[in-house]
Amino acid sequence: MGDRRERDPQTSGQGLIPLLNALLLVSLLAITYQDITERKVFTFLFPLAALLFGILHYLQASSPTFFWVSVGVNLVIVTLIVLLLALYARLKMRRGFLNESIGLGDLSMLYALCFAFTPMPFLIILVGGLFFSLAMHFLLKKHSAFKTVPLAGYLAAFLALTYVANWIGWVDNLYF
Repeated sequence: MGDRRERDPQTSGQGLIPLLNALLLVSLLAITYQDITERKVFTFLFPLAALLFGILHYLQASSPTFFWVSVGVNLVIVTLIVLLLALYARLKMRRGFLNESIGLGDLSMLYALCFAFTPMPFLIILVGGLFFSLAMHFLLKKHSAFKTVPLAGYLAAFLALTYVANWIGWVDNLYF
């Protein structure tokens, strides 16, 4: 029979973490730049970000089961939010949902974020990122040729700042 010990999140994959962090930062900055300047983001960046978020989260998780339960809860939360937004767009705003009320890149970023954290930090970072996006849009809308909000770009910028704050020690643990 196999050895069923829990893996130690403190030592699993530690050599990969700086490389993963660098790749994640580059992908988040690319999403930020492309979404803010063109409102078009290379499609491969969202699955790449989700994969990097997931690997970094998995390496911090106490067990694979805990990781997958966290991701599942986050997916349910985002799906409920998306369904409520779709309902609101259709019934109250009388507009289409996709590409009229929210872009595919914005949805992709929300779903990529589901792989990044356990549910409590996920909710805190999601709400913080949405407030950050709102503030950035109000500050920068005069300088933009677009009327739409680059939500994916602003969320990516917020996440990049959050991860950098964690890496330099300003935030103790993103995975509590």
